[in-house]
Amino acid sequence: MSKRGMNKTVSDQAIHLDLVAKTRGITAAENYFIDLPETLKNHLTYGALLNCYCKELMTEEAEALMEKMKELNLGLTSMSYNSLMTLYTKVGQPERIPAVIQEMKANNIMPDSYTYNVWMRALAAVNDNLSLCQRGLLERAEELKERAHKRGAKPNAKTWEIFLGYYLDNEDIKLAVDCLANAISIGRGNGQKYVPSPEIVGSFMAHFEQQKDVDRAEGFIEILKKAVDNVGANVFESLIRTYAAAGRTSSVMLRRLKMENVEVSEASQKLLEVISVE
Repeated sequence: MSKRGMNKTVSDQAIHLDLVAKTRGITAAENYFIDLPETLKNHLTYGALLNCYCKELMTEEAEALMEKMKELNLGLTSMSYNSLMTLYTKVGQPERIPAVIQEMKANNIMPDSYTYNVWMRALAAVNDNLSLCQRGLLERAEELKERAHKRGAKPNAKTWEIFLGYYLDNEDIKLAVDCLANAISIGRGNGQKYVPSPEIVGSFMAHFEQQKDVDRAEGFIEILKKAVDNVGANVFESLIRTYAAAGRTSSVMLRRLKMENVEVSEASQKLLEVISVE
């Protein structure tokens, strides 16, 4: 562009800096940044160099540059903090992320969906022995999510799935089901449906079966049907076992299986005969 007599914008320079790092290495990117006129060294170009440091796992350099950006009052956004948190995750220091979140909160910086996802992954990475600590961190993450929601920011399906996983691990099934419903309702960012994995579905059904909770199992299946056309034999077999464990009967289970074109195992077929009534 400059060869054609046009000056690159600051945004162009930031993009080009990132390209230099990818094609010629981090040292070349640093030199490119140093040679920029001072008028082009703003939050965009600083942020681009910071992102390069984070990608290269250069923790000391990234932290020093972040401090420099603060000193210059460059108007930090969630993007710079996201880069730093991703760095801490990759170098095995997820315990440092809560302090970053607190700093964002103190500086009134709006988190985005990526912020939530990195934050929740950090919680998941914390050792199981710190479950009480995790609970406190999760509560702060939820508070942050609520504040952002009031300002118009919306968590995506992945965010809800990460919360869902945490609640499942801690057997807080009601909140886990709420998260699943939200993830299915929002869908994925590319416009596709969000479909929970077989492992997630199996965890829910195993809980309902263990608790002999027919009503919650049925409610869960209704939510699941919003994401899939056919819930499958495994779900129905678990539902049948849940009915049997609870001593409940059904006058429509046989019809449901026929309508869904589901064939269950021999063991489930025997239980089906027990729970079915005219």
